Amino acid sequence: MNGKITWFVEPSTPQDNNIIGRNISEENAHPGILCADGERRDLWECPNFRFVSAARTIADVRVWRRKGGGRIEETPFFNSPVHTGAR
Repeated sequence: MNGKITWFVEPSTPQDNNIIGRNISEENAHPGILCADGERRDLWECPNFRFVSAARTIADVRVWRRKGGGRIEETPFFNSPVHTGAR
């Protein structure tokens, strides 16, 4: 397995999905993609981590990643209340 990380965001609302969709190519949309926890989610594949950082400032998103050819897993660090601004 190589060390490449592919980043994904999951918008929280349809409005957040529209915001992300206006800022990334439609070909990066992955509706119903299977994640490591066995759930299917509508994710956007991000071109790099810089896009993930920007997406978090303009929309409410959860961050996911795939290491090498592995499964897509949530990144709890980015989705914790401290890092999402939730109280």
